[in-house]
Amino acid sequence: MTVEAPTVDPRSREEVAAQVRRLLARSVHGWPARPSGGAADALIGVFSQLCGTVIDRLNKAPRKNMLAFLDMLGASPEPSQAARVPLTFHLAGQHTGHVTVPALTQVAAALGKGEQQPVLFETERELVVTSAGLVTLAVKEGSADTFDDHSAILEQPAQEGVAMFHGTRLLDHHLYVDLGLPSPPPPIRQLGLVFELKDPVRPSGRNWLQWEIWNGAAHAATPLKPLSDGTQQMVESGVVVFDSPPPVPLTEVNGCKGNWLRCRTLLPLTGMTSLPSVGTVTVRLESARQNLPVEKALANTVALDPTKDFFPFGQHPAFGDTLYLACGEAFSKAGGTVTIHITLTNPASGGNQAAIPPVSGHSARLRWELWDGTHWVTAGVSESGRESRDAAAGFSDTTQALTESGIVTLRIPPSTAPLKIAGQNSYWIRVRLISGDYGRAGVYEKGRDGVYALTPASFAPPAINAITVDYALLIESPPKTIFTYNEFTFSPVDARTGPFLPFQQASDRAANCYLGFAPAKTFSDRSISIYFGVSNPPDRKTVLDMSTAAQATPIWEYWNGSAWIKWTVIDDTDGFRRSGIVRFLAPRDFASSTEFGKPGYWLRVRVLAGANYQPRLRLVLLNTTMASQTVTMTADVLGSSNGTPSQRFRTTKSPVLAGQQLEVLEPAMPSDAAQGVIRELEGDDAIRQIDPTDLQRSGVWVRWHEVPNFSGSGPGDRHYVIDRESGEVVFGNGVGGRIPAVAAKNIVMARYRSGGGASGNRKAQTIQQLRGSIPYIDKVTNPEPAAGGSDAESIDKLIDRAPRQLRHGYRAVTAQDFEDLAKFASTEVARARCIPLYDLAQDPDARLAHPGVVSLIVAPVVGASTEIAARPMPSMELIRRVRDYLDDHRLIEADLVIVGPEYVEIKVEAEVAVSDVDTASDVELAVSRTVSRFLHPLIGSMGGAGWRFGQEPSKSDIYALIEDVPGVDHVRELKLTRSEDRPGAYKTGFFLICAAQPRVTATLET
Repeated sequence: MTVEAPTVDPRSREEVAAQVRRLLARSVHGWPARPSGGAADALIGVFSQLCGTVIDRLNKAPRKNMLAFLDMLGASPEPSQAARVPLTFHLAGQHTGHVTVPALTQVAAALGKGEQQPVLFETERELVVTSAGLVTLAVKEGSADTFDDHSAILEQPAQEGVAMFHGTRLLDHHLYVDLGLPSPPPPIRQLGLVFELKDPVRPSGRNWLQWEIWNGAAHAATPLKPLSDGTQQMVESGVVVFDSPPPVPLTEVNGCKGNWLRCRTLLPLTGMTSLPSVGTVTVRLESARQNLPVEKALANTVALDPTKDFFPFGQHPAFGDTLYLACGEAFSKAGGTVTIHITLTNPASGGNQAAIPPVSGHSARLRWELWDGTHWVTAGVSESGRESRDAAAGFSDTTQALTESGIVTLRIPPSTAPLKIAGQNSYWIRVRLISGDYGRAGVYEKGRDGVYALTPASFAPPAINAITVDYALLIESPPKTIFTYNEFTFSPVDARTGPFLPFQQASDRAANCYLGFAPAKTFSDRSISIYFGVSNPPDRKTVLDMSTAAQATPIWEYWNGSAWIKWTVIDDTDGFRRSGIVRFLAPRDFASSTEFGKPGYWLRVRVLAGANYQPRLRLVLLNTTMASQTVTMTADVLGSSNGTPSQRFRTTKSPVLAGQQLEVLEPAMPSDAAQGVIRELEGDDAIRQIDPTDLQRSGVWVRWHEVPNFSGSGPGDRHYVIDRESGEVVFGNGVGGRIPAVAAKNIVMARYRSGGGASGNRKAQTIQQLRGSIPYIDKVTNPEPAAGGSDAESIDKLIDRAPRQLRHGYRAVTAQDFEDLAKFASTEVARARCIPLYDLAQDPDARLAHPGVVSLIVAPVVGASTEIAARPMPSMELIRRVRDYLDDHRLIEADLVIVGPEYVEIKVEAEVAVSDVDTASDVELAVSRTVSRFLHPLIGSMGGAGWRFGQEPSKSDIYALIEDVPGVDHVRELKLTRSEDRPGAYKTGFFLICAAQPRVTATLET
């Protein structure tokens, strides 16, 4: 309830002058007939001015009386509040040790517009700046088979924050199979993988596996769709067949080169009732090519051109003449079958128009051979005059030793190798003439008559017109290498030693947040400080989850080389419910390990209880400490007491923040009395005591205590009153409060902090000027804005607050008391609504009464830069402050439930008429911004003070608002649509409205 001061006289100066003229007209005969102006009007003006001054003072009297009354009650404006900010200190260069930044180190903010003096911030505690780099922040949620890498927030803040204990990316579960292809790899006609499973797996009924060709990069893997899958997604033994797959390149997996196929999971393993156990794996590979050209041909050592007709053994073949044929792709396929298609220029059967005679083979025999790396291996022997076949050796020759066009088929040995012949290196087939001939040279023979006669040469060698090569390769063997990849770790598999699990669930089912330090161990024996910037809860459900998870205390652990060991930290974040510093000592047995595929020293934090406990992090920073907008003063001598009542002194700096310590030097006294005083002042009253003999000589410094006024102080009470804004200290008069003893310079403010105010709320990266030099500290930054600074309470707010304070007396009894005290708890509380007898956390619709339960809805203050359409939610820090404050001012028998507000969204669709088409788009934007601001829950409404709980705008308000926008002629059509964040929220009446994005259309008024 606000007490309105009564108005003594509501008249203005103009109204007094008009009234004087009316009275003159009634009292002075003929007054209106007199000419206006002149001395009469001047006197009326002077008189009305004098009356206006008197009236103004009279009207201020009730306000002055109210202030005097409030002063008598001890009510005074709330003092300034100091802003706080995390400051990060950076080491210079390659410094590998650690540096200590003392407490109260000062850092200045850059001067703002119109500022003459810098705003100073002081570190609140000592900071040890370590060179141990924090390089990784990641989360692994074993129960959901998910993870996330949030290392980006170690450098740049995330606007919306990231979930600390919840992963959004599936953990990688991969099976890598090396096909072991020969080099160069053959084109694959059909590929089969034969799996023998140890135990059948219960079918999941889902497509949960994806086969891929591994190209060396995760995002470049080529998907493969099986022609058939006899394993039914690896739930039973069978064959996975791929028809004509793309080439499988030679790539590297875990440092091992091979031709890799990868099988990866598409769904979380947590949904599988059982996982496959593989006994054996066999690769079945079919490869074939046709019409390959012969790359090189040699007749003995003479190079031939296989693209033209050529004589394979020359024009005069002789015993031992050799034909060499090279085809690297076909002849290198160990174990494959090669088919050579030969078309002769001059087949023995004729049928061509060759200019050379048909080939004539006289019991010619040819041996076909291949090089296996050490010697020539016989593939088969062919003879002229008949087709040769050797089924056991896989050899056949329909060319009849190159006397007819036909096909030669042979099998490549199990091993093959290239060979350099006549300076040319390749894979070769050798064909040797081992007996018989293709004609003979001319000779002189002696006849019966004894006369020698010439027998002409009968050479009729084969000539090859065209030659091509086909090959087919069937490989059936165990994979050369198998790797499984689970939890970012490769594991080699030898299927011969027993069954293996290609896909394994996470070893730890809990949700863990991991912090990885650089592999180079540079930890000091001093504390390490990490700042965690916690985002405000985005919605009411998150507020409830975090509020009800009070029992979910985070557990910190470190890796010692063999196990995760529980570790103790000092946590200022209240379990990540608010931003703050976490400090810890590096364990002596801290050991390096690999997590998420990255080596380093690892800490992790997890929450055992409270499955829905999901704080969100904006920023995580090493070597960071909190600083406040203060200047700490010590031993500030205020003056000397002269023994008079109500003495006043001032501090050197002002305003003075809460927590000051004032000491007064009291005179020496007899030894017995001194001992009594020492006993009397045990505890906080005796700040510094000395032995009795020294006490008699020089006195003792005694701590005095602050009170709001002296109404409750007795003559001997060591009390004082302080005006924090001015720094003025007032002592008692001997009746209410003791008078300090007479002495020189005996009034000392032993310690106090000065500062505070809204000027301390500085933007990020603006507090960087280190006052003084600290060795090896390169720079200091504020990665987040400074917040929480507020100016002293205004007189108007004091007049509004103090009567409420008088009513409730700082005791929460009624619903209005809870609302008022919630605002007293923090200046960040903009709205509070108390709903007694209902638990809005468990029953948001307030359907069932719960005696002994009080629910409080809290909405936070927003700044001018807040997004218009935002749904402000209280931070966990604000909820904690309100709860702690109310717990100190209420009966604890009741259960207090504090929640954030629920929102009802108002969407405005408007068609407005404009007279100027050139400004139509500007008008649309102006109307949209005006409506959005008007509907903001905390800074909207007609008065700009925000909307009350359960209040919503009327159409007439929106009409008037839009038509006041410059450029709008009138509103043609207006539609309001209401939607709830939670169904049923509107019916409760406990909601706040918020704005959806308005839809505004401007049309030209004709």
